[in-house]
Amino acid sequence: IVSKMRKSYPLDLTLDEIRPTYQFDVSCSGSIPVAFQAFLESDDFEDAIRNAISVGGDSDTIASMAGAIASAYYQEIPDDIVIKTLTYLPEDLRDIFTRWQSFIG
Repeated sequence: IVSKMRKSYPLDLTLDEIRPTYQFDVSCSGSIPVAFQAFLESDDFEDAIRNAISVGGDSDTIASMAGAIASAYYQEIPDDIVIKTLTYLPEDLRDIFTRWQSFIG
């Protein structure tokens, strides 16, 4: 069943155009276009995350979305970022991650 309710998000502004007036906005329409633009203006995974954070506002949400898109597109998260991120996780979550990595090869 195809939903009759469709939402489109404009992607016609660059991050340089968004930054000066962007305010904290947790809505889909306030964060999804920014996350996509952060990815579209990136050269690699880290660049996408940096772009997203540079806008400010709800940057953790925006960076999560931009990072997910970038990870799928670039097919790689740099090892140094993975290693540093793992240091912030509790041991049980690090163990889950390690087991998952072993499982997927």
